[in-house]
Amino acid sequence: MSSNLRDDDRDEEDAFWIFVQMVESILPLDYYSNMVGALIDQKIFYQIFKREIPDLCRHLEEAGFDPSLLAFQWLVCFLSYNLPEEVSYRVWDLFFIKGPKIIFRISLALLHRMKKELMKSKDFAEIFETLESYPRKFINVNTLI
Repeated sequence: MSSNLRDDDRDEEDAFWIFVQMVESILPLDYYSNMVGALIDQKIFYQIFKREIPDLCRHLEEAGFDPSLLAFQWLVCFLSYNLPEEVSYRVWDLFFIKGPKIIFRISLALLHRMKKELMKSKDFAEIFETLESYPRKFINVNTLI
């Protein structure tokens, strides 16, 4: 039992140092300190989303859902909050290999995969529920990456 506790401590320490590496070496300096970097990425993602999937973007806006809210959560959490653990690990691997742009690409891929369900949603609550539940239920490494 005590060896399991030490292993868990080691996993937490490894996770901490991976996060430090991300924040200090890969992301812009102000990404988390004053959130300027995250807010800029949020606006950039919104513009890309509007250009790449205009009908879905318009539908979300007409239903009262601000797509930039989604982008902020996905970008700040590196998609780890919404995706199954196995997929999150792959996303993080790709993040270290290809850099921050991979979060944009996978976010767009997620929206493409959810488009049919999101287009059925009629209001903020339905959209929010789809965005919260769909990735955990229907997304896996083979369907997304």
